[in-house]
Amino acid sequence: MVTRICFLAALLAGCGGQLGIGGTTAPKAFQNFRAAQGARHGDLLYVSDYTSPTGHVLILSFPSGERLATISGFAPVSPCSDASGNVWIPGYVDGHASVYKFAHGGTKPISKIAIPHRYGAQACAVDPTTGDLAVAGDTSINVFPGGVSGTPTHYDLGYASPRDCAYDAHGNLYFDGAQGSTAFYLLAELTKGSSNFRYFSLDKRAGFYPTGLIWDGQHMAVEGFPGRRTDIYRFDVSGKKGDVVQVVRATDLSRHPWFGVLGNELVGTANENGTGILLWKYPQGGPPIAEFSRRFTDIQGMTISVAQ
Repeated sequence: MVTRICFLAALLAGCGGQLGIGGTTAPKAFQNFRAAQGARHGDLLYVSDYTSPTGHVLILSFPSGERLATISGFAPVSPCSDASGNVWIPGYVDGHASVYKFAHGGTKPISKIAIPHRYGAQACAVDPTTGDLAVAGDTSINVFPGGVSGTPTHYDLGYASPRDCAYDAHGNLYFDGAQGSTAFYLLAELTKGSSNFRYFSLDKRAGFYPTGLIWDGQHMAVEGFPGRRTDIYRFDVSGKKGDVVQVVRATDLSRHPWFGVLGNELVGTANENGTGILLWKYPQGGPPIAEFSRRFTDIQGMTISVAQ
Protein backbone atom coordinates (compact mmCIF):
# COMPACT_ATOMS: atom_id res chain seq x y z
CA MET A 1 0.00 0.00 0.00
CA VAL A 2 1.14 3.51 -0.60
CA THR A 3 1.25 5.98 2.26
CA ARG A 4 0.88 9.41 0.71
CA ILE A 5 -2.05 10.08 3.07
CA CYS A 6 -1.60 10.68 6.78
CA PHE A 7 -3.69 11.96 9.64
CA LEU A 8 -3.02 14.88 11.96
CA ALA A 9 -2.06 13.41 15.29
CA ALA A 10 -3.70 16.01 17.46
CA LEU A 11 -7.31 15.61 18.54
CA LEU A 12 -9.21 18.79 18.00
CA ALA A 13 -11.17 20.01 21.02
CA GLY A 14 -13.04 23.19 21.70
CA CYS A 15 -15.86 25.12 23.28
CA GLY A 16 -19.61 24.76 23.44
CA GLY A 17 -22.40 27.06 22.39
CA GLN A 18 -25.99 27.32 21.27
CA LEU A 19 -27.57 25.12 18.67
CA GLY A 20 -29.59 27.86 17.09
CA ILE A 21 -32.45 25.43 16.49
CA GLY A 22 -35.58 26.16 18.41
CA GLY A 23 -33.60 28.38 20.80
CA THR A 24 -32.52 25.38 22.87
CA THR A 25 -29.20 24.82 24.57
CA ALA A 26 -26.84 22.51 22.72
CA PRO A 27 -26.85 18.98 24.14
CA LYS A 28 -23.59 17.39 25.21
CA ALA A 29 -23.43 15.81 21.78
CA PHE A 30 -22.22 19.09 20.32
CA GLN A 31 -20.35 20.80 23.15
CA ASN A 32 -16.81 19.55 22.65
CA PHE A 33 -15.55 20.30 19.19
CA ARG A 34 -13.70 22.92 17.20
CA ALA A 35 -13.32 23.17 13.46
CA ALA A 36 -9.78 23.46 12.16
CA GLN A 37 -9.05 26.55 10.11
CA GLY A 38 -9.93 25.86 6.51
CA ALA A 39 -12.42 23.08 7.34
CA ARG A 40 -14.98 24.64 4.99
CA HIS A 41 -12.69 24.55 1.97
CA GLY A 42 -12.48 21.61 -0.41
CA ASP A 43 -14.31 18.29 -0.50
CA LEU A 44 -14.79 16.59 2.86
CA LEU A 45 -15.26 13.04 4.11
CA TYR A 46 -17.51 12.50 7.13
CA VAL A 47 -16.98 9.24 9.04
CA SER A 48 -19.29 8.06 11.83
CA ASP A 49 -17.28 5.97 14.30
CA TYR A 50 -18.73 4.24 17.36
CA THR A 51 -16.58 4.35 20.47
CA SER A 52 -18.42 3.04 23.53
CA PRO A 53 -20.50 4.38 25.16
CA THR A 54 -21.23 6.95 22.43
CA GLY A 55 -19.19 7.84 19.36
CA HIS A 56 -18.03 10.69 17.18
CA VAL A 57 -17.95 11.96 13.60
CA LEU A 58 -14.62 12.81 12.02
CA ILE A 59 -14.46 15.44 9.29
CA LEU A 60 -11.52 14.79 6.97
CA SER A 61 -10.24 16.57 3.90
CA PHE A 62 -10.83 14.52 0.77
CA PRO A 63 -8.87 12.89 -0.70
CA SER A 64 -5.84 13.98 1.38
CA GLY A 65 -7.24 12.58 4.65
CA GLU A 66 -6.25 15.43 6.97
CA ARG A 67 -8.36 15.52 10.11
CA LEU A 68 -10.12 18.86 10.29
CA ALA A 69 -12.76 18.52 12.99
CA THR A 70 -14.43 16.13 15.41
CA ILE A 71 -18.04 16.10 16.53
CA SER A 72 -18.33 13.90 19.61
CA GLY A 73 -20.52 12.86 22.53
CA PHE A 74 -23.41 11.16 20.70
CA ALA A 75 -24.02 7.88 18.92
CA PRO A 76 -23.96 8.64 15.16
CA VAL A 77 -25.08 6.27 12.44
CA SER A 78 -24.75 6.48 8.66
CA PRO A 79 -24.68 10.13 7.43
CA CYS A 80 -25.69 11.53 4.04
CA SER A 81 -25.07 14.69 2.02
CA ASP A 82 -26.61 16.67 -0.81
CA ALA A 83 -25.30 18.34 -3.95
CA SER A 84 -24.80 21.62 -2.06
CA GLY A 85 -22.46 20.00 0.47
CA ASN A 86 -24.90 19.99 3.37
CA VAL A 87 -24.56 16.95 5.62
CA TRP A 88 -27.22 15.18 7.68
CA ILE A 89 -26.08 13.00 10.59
CA PRO A 90 -28.61 10.69 12.26
CA GLY A 91 -27.70 9.87 15.82
CA TYR A 92 -28.84 9.11 19.33
CA VAL A 93 -28.68 11.20 22.49
CA ASP A 94 -30.01 9.53 25.65
CA GLY A 95 -31.73 6.93 23.49
CA HIS A 96 -33.62 9.47 21.38
CA ALA A 97 -32.99 9.60 17.62
CA SER A 98 -32.65 12.84 15.67
CA VAL A 99 -31.14 13.90 12.38
CA TYR A 100 -28.86 16.95 12.56
CA LYS A 101 -28.10 19.06 9.51
CA PHE A 102 -24.69 20.72 9.09
CA ALA A 103 -23.45 23.16 6.49
CA HIS A 104 -20.39 22.02 4.54
CA GLY A 105 -17.50 21.97 7.01
CA GLY A 106 -19.64 23.27 9.86
CA THR A 107 -19.68 21.71 13.30
CA LYS A 108 -22.79 23.35 14.74
CA PRO A 109 -26.14 21.98 13.53
CA ILE A 110 -28.21 24.42 11.51
CA SER A 111 -31.40 22.38 11.89
CA LYS A 112 -32.71 19.27 13.60
CA ILE A 113 -35.39 16.70 12.88
CA ALA A 114 -36.54 14.62 15.83
CA ILE A 115 -37.42 11.05 14.89
CA PRO A 116 -40.33 9.39 16.72
CA HIS A 117 -39.00 6.76 19.12
CA ARG A 118 -41.02 3.98 17.48
CA TYR A 119 -39.17 4.49 14.19
CA GLY A 120 -35.51 4.96 15.08
CA ALA A 121 -32.75 5.91 12.63
CA GLN A 122 -30.11 3.86 10.81
CA ALA A 123 -29.17 5.90 7.74
CA CYS A 124 -30.38 8.72 5.50
CA ALA A 125 -30.42 9.95 1.91
CA VAL A 126 -31.33 13.21 0.15
CA ASP A 127 -33.44 13.32 -3.01
CA PRO A 128 -31.46 15.42 -5.55
CA THR A 129 -34.66 16.36 -7.39
CA THR A 130 -36.66 17.67 -4.42
CA GLY A 131 -34.41 17.99 -1.38
CA ASP A 132 -36.58 15.47 0.50
CA LEU A 133 -34.77 13.64 3.31
CA ALA A 134 -35.31 9.89 3.68
CA VAL A 135 -34.48 8.36 7.06
CA ALA A 136 -34.22 4.59 7.31
CA GLY A 137 -35.41 3.33 10.69
CA ASP A 138 -35.77 -0.05 12.36
CA THR A 139 -38.53 -1.40 10.09
CA SER A 140 -39.59 1.70 8.21
CA ILE A 141 -38.47 4.61 6.08
CA ASN A 142 -39.72 8.14 6.70
CA VAL A 143 -39.40 10.85 4.06
CA PHE A 144 -39.40 14.47 5.23
CA PRO A 145 -40.45 16.84 2.43
CA GLY A 146 -37.81 19.46 1.73
CA GLY A 147 -35.56 18.01 4.42
CA VAL A 148 -37.30 19.93 7.20
CA SER A 149 -39.06 18.91 10.38
CA GLY A 150 -42.73 18.06 10.04
CA THR A 151 -44.98 15.13 9.33
CA PRO A 152 -43.10 12.65 7.15
CA THR A 153 -44.41 10.27 4.53
CA HIS A 154 -44.18 6.95 6.35
CA TYR A 155 -43.37 3.62 4.67
CA ASP A 156 -43.91 0.58 6.89
CA LEU A 157 -41.58 -2.20 5.75
CA GLY A 158 -43.08 -4.96 7.87
CA TYR A 159 -40.34 -7.43 8.82
CA ALA A 160 -37.71 -5.76 6.65
CA SER A 161 -34.92 -3.93 8.48
CA PRO A 162 -33.13 -1.39 6.26
CA ARG A 163 -29.41 -0.86 6.76
CA ASP A 164 -28.70 1.91 4.24
CA CYS A 165 -30.64 3.93 1.68
CA ALA A 166 -29.82 6.07 -1.35
CA TYR A 167 -31.48 8.09 -4.08
CA ASP A 168 -30.45 7.92 -7.71
CA ALA A 169 -30.25 11.00 -9.94
CA HIS A 170 -33.92 10.65 -10.90
CA GLY A 171 -35.33 10.67 -7.36
CA ASN A 172 -35.89 6.91 -7.08
CA LEU A 173 -35.22 5.70 -3.52
CA TYR A 174 -33.46 2.41 -2.74
CA PHE A 175 -32.67 0.56 0.45
CA ASP A 176 -30.76 -2.57 1.35
CA GLY A 177 -31.44 -4.60 4.45
CA ALA A 178 -32.41 -7.92 5.96
CA GLN A 179 -35.68 -9.63 6.82
CA GLY A 180 -36.19 -10.23 10.52
CA SER A 181 -33.76 -12.58 12.24
CA THR A 182 -33.24 -14.68 9.11
CA ALA A 183 -30.64 -12.28 7.67
CA PHE A 184 -32.32 -12.77 4.30
CA TYR A 185 -30.75 -10.16 2.03
CA LEU A 186 -33.12 -7.53 0.67
CA LEU A 187 -32.96 -4.84 -1.99
CA ALA A 188 -35.91 -2.59 -2.77
CA GLU A 189 -36.76 0.43 -4.89
CA LEU A 190 -39.39 3.13 -4.47
CA THR A 191 -39.76 4.61 -7.93
CA LYS A 192 -40.48 8.33 -7.97
CA GLY A 193 -44.22 8.92 -7.63
CA SER A 194 -44.90 5.40 -6.33
CA SER A 195 -46.45 4.62 -2.95
CA ASN A 196 -44.85 1.21 -2.39
CA PHE A 197 -41.38 -0.26 -2.39
CA ARG A 198 -40.71 -2.94 -4.97
CA TYR A 199 -38.30 -5.72 -3.99
CA PHE A 200 -35.81 -7.10 -6.49
CA SER A 201 -32.76 -9.34 -6.60
CA LEU A 202 -29.42 -8.99 -8.31
CA ASP A 203 -28.48 -11.29 -11.16
CA LYS A 204 -25.28 -12.11 -9.27
CA ARG A 205 -24.88 -13.52 -5.79
CA ALA A 206 -24.55 -10.82 -3.13
CA GLY A 207 -23.67 -10.74 0.55
CA PHE A 208 -26.13 -11.77 3.24
CA TYR A 209 -25.42 -8.77 5.48
CA PRO A 210 -25.88 -5.44 3.69
CA THR A 211 -24.10 -2.21 4.56
CA GLY A 212 -23.17 0.55 2.11
CA LEU A 213 -25.46 1.50 -0.76
CA ILE A 214 -24.74 4.55 -2.95
CA TRP A 215 -25.44 6.26 -6.24
CA ASP A 216 -22.01 6.56 -7.89
CA GLY A 217 -23.06 9.11 -10.50
CA GLN A 218 -24.02 6.54 -13.14
CA HIS A 219 -25.27 3.43 -11.35
CA MET A 220 -26.39 2.20 -7.96
CA ALA A 221 -23.57 0.42 -6.13
CA VAL A 222 -23.80 -2.11 -3.30
CA GLU A 223 -21.64 -4.70 -1.59
CA GLY A 224 -21.35 -8.07 -3.26
CA PHE A 225 -19.96 -11.00 -1.29
CA PRO A 226 -19.58 -13.95 -3.65
CA GLY A 227 -17.29 -15.92 -1.35
CA ARG A 228 -14.26 -14.94 0.66
CA ARG A 229 -13.84 -11.75 -1.36
CA THR A 230 -15.86 -8.55 -1.04
CA ASP A 231 -16.71 -6.71 -4.27
CA ILE A 232 -18.84 -3.75 -5.20
CA TYR A 233 -21.66 -4.41 -7.66
CA ARG A 234 -22.74 -1.56 -9.94
CA PHE A 235 -26.26 -2.28 -11.12
CA ASP A 236 -29.35 -1.00 -12.90
CA VAL A 237 -32.88 -2.13 -12.12
CA SER A 238 -35.08 -3.68 -14.77
CA GLY A 239 -38.35 -5.14 -13.56
CA LYS A 240 -37.74 -7.49 -10.64
CA LYS A 241 -34.05 -7.87 -11.39
CA GLY A 242 -30.99 -5.80 -10.70
CA ASP A 243 -28.68 -6.13 -13.69
CA VAL A 244 -25.06 -6.00 -12.53
CA VAL A 245 -23.21 -3.98 -15.16
CA GLN A 246 -19.79 -4.13 -13.49
CA VAL A 247 -18.07 -5.84 -10.58
CA VAL A 248 -15.48 -3.61 -8.89
CA ARG A 249 -12.81 -5.63 -7.13
CA ALA A 250 -11.00 -3.39 -4.67
CA THR A 251 -8.17 -5.18 -2.90
CA ASP A 252 -8.44 -5.15 0.93
CA LEU A 253 -11.98 -3.75 0.94
CA SER A 254 -13.51 -4.95 4.20
CA ARG A 255 -16.32 -7.43 4.50
CA HIS A 256 -19.64 -5.53 4.78
CA PRO A 257 -18.01 -2.23 3.79
CA TRP A 258 -19.10 1.36 4.02
CA PHE A 259 -17.91 3.33 0.99
CA GLY A 260 -18.29 6.46 -1.07
CA VAL A 261 -17.41 7.58 -4.60
CA LEU A 262 -16.42 10.97 -5.93
CA GLY A 263 -15.30 11.21 -9.54
CA ASN A 264 -12.77 8.47 -10.21
CA GLU A 265 -11.96 7.74 -6.56
CA LEU A 266 -13.47 5.17 -4.22
CA VAL A 267 -13.06 5.47 -0.46
CA GLY A 268 -14.10 2.62 1.80
CA THR A 269 -13.53 0.62 4.95
CA ALA A 270 -10.61 -1.78 4.95
CA ASN A 271 -9.21 -4.68 6.98
CA GLU A 272 -11.19 -7.74 7.96
CA ASN A 273 -12.96 -5.85 10.75
CA GLY A 274 -13.39 -2.60 8.80
CA THR A 275 -11.32 -0.40 11.14
CA GLY A 276 -9.27 1.25 8.40
CA ILE A 277 -10.03 3.44 5.40
CA LEU A 278 -8.37 3.10 2.00
CA LEU A 279 -8.61 4.85 -1.36
CA TRP A 280 -8.90 3.14 -4.76
CA LYS A 281 -9.32 4.11 -8.38
CA TYR A 282 -12.95 3.87 -9.50
CA PRO A 283 -14.38 1.96 -11.17
CA GLN A 284 -11.13 0.16 -11.92
CA GLY A 285 -10.60 -1.07 -8.35
CA GLY A 286 -7.44 -3.11 -7.86
CA PRO A 287 -4.80 -2.32 -5.22
CA PRO A 288 -5.40 0.74 -3.01
CA ILE A 289 -3.68 3.94 -4.05
CA ALA A 290 -3.63 5.52 -0.59
CA GLU A 291 -4.26 4.77 3.06
CA PHE A 292 -6.12 7.09 5.42
CA SER A 293 -5.81 5.28 8.75
CA ARG A 294 -6.27 1.93 10.49
CA ARG A 295 -7.28 3.36 13.85
CA PHE A 296 -11.04 3.55 13.70
CA THR A 297 -13.11 1.56 16.20
CA ASP A 298 -16.47 0.69 14.66
CA ILE A 299 -17.37 2.65 11.52
CA GLN A 300 -21.13 3.13 11.14
CA GLY A 301 -21.14 4.94 7.79
CA MET A 302 -19.54 7.69 5.71
CA THR A 303 -20.43 10.35 3.19
CA ILE A 304 -18.56 12.80 0.95
CA SER A 305 -19.54 16.45 1.16
CA VAL A 306 -18.73 18.28 -2.06
CA ALA A 307 -17.36 21.83 -1.91
CA GLN A 308 -19.26 24.54 -3.76
